[in-house]
Amino acid sequence: MERDNEALDTMKPGRRFLVLDAGGGTIDIAMQEVREDRKLQDINRAQGGDWGAIFVDEEYKQMLEESNFLQERIKNSFPKYTVVIPQGCGLAVLKGAVLYGHDPDIIAARVVKYTYGVGTNTRFIKDKHPESKKKLINGIEYCTDKFDIHVNKGTLVHSNEETLESYSPLYEDQTSAKFGVFVSDTEYPQYTVDEGCREIGSLTVPMPNTAGGTRRKVKAKFKFGATKITVEGIDESSGKSVDVKFDFLED
Repeated sequence: MERDNEALDTMKPGRRFLVLDAGGGTIDIAMQEVREDRKLQDINRAQGGDWGAIFVDEEYKQMLEESNFLQERIKNSFPKYTVVIPQGCGLAVLKGAVLYGHDPDIIAARVVKYTYGVGTNTRFIKDKHPESKKKLINGIEYCTDKFDIHVNKGTLVHSNEETLESYSPLYEDQTSAKFGVFVSDTEYPQYTVDEGCREIGSLTVPMPNTAGGTRRKVKAKFKFGATKITVEGIDESSGKSVDVKFDFLED
């Protein structure tokens, strides 16, 4: 390493300077002097406090809370609209939660934030599906990792609205069917491994009666509640079902 002679030249004996450390949480100030032996000594005790950027941000937020200036600026900027400012607006979220607890159906429909579906295998179609997704099962070519969409991102779904799709087992003697439940940030995902897709859960449906072989049907049903999404898997022949719930409002 090379010594920075220019920096050292500023550190002559007797030179005094102030060190200001302005961080996110705190600001620290120290005053020091260069001694004859080129070492440092404090001139006064260090000062500091909770004056960092995050505390400035917090004070700024508090200043804007219920700010008459902000309210007037919004009204002046949007004169054609009625600006409603509830009394005790600081408690608005809490009051809303209480009202919702008494009447969960007060929110009748929501716009879906993600695309929801299940991971499946579908018959491989040349020139449509990539070769990397081709898998041979029981002599039949399948395309793996297909994202079978139940509802698209941006769709308005009403409370307790349902979607239902049927699927078949890949093997004659298969005694269960596993569904991976996926979401995607895009409206029309093709594969569960695409960018923006992720698995949020899974469920395994018992299929004890193997008499129908691969002609048997197992259904996946999505039910969109007010705050929860229920995914149910149903074996058509036995009537056995399994379900799993997800938070509709989670990121």
